[in-house]
Amino acid sequence: ILESSFYVGTRNAIDDELVWIKSNFVPSTPDNACYKWAIMLDTELSSISTKEIFILPSKPKSWGYKEGMTLYQDSRVSVTEKVLEVDNGVINNGWCVTEGDPTGDYKIEVYINGVLAESFNFIVGLKL
Repeated sequence: ILESSFYVGTRNAIDDELVWIKSNFVPSTPDNACYKWAIMLDTELSSISTKEIFILPSKPKSWGYKEGMTLYQDSRVSVTEKVLEVDNGVINNGWCVTEGDPTGDYKIEVYINGVLAESFNFIVGLKL
């Protein structure tokens, strides 16, 4: 692993495009805020096997459909195993805030080939 980052995207009122910044605070604004992690690897591979464990503070209204996802702990934890494409040495995955997502402390653990590669802690909440 060369570098890892967590990004938050919020919709620009002018053109409705997401503007991304490095942050660990995600506004609880459904359909207007997204977040993603990115890990830069020292690899020549074109794809990598990953497992993403996503831990929420409480059960969401819905997880939506994600291929390869299994839910645990009263639907508070999701585990998704899939092969991600490597783009210029980078793998990433992201989510968007939807209606019914809980506020509070979130955590995403990313495993590469069965080994914990990175853990991202962030907060989904309302701005004061």
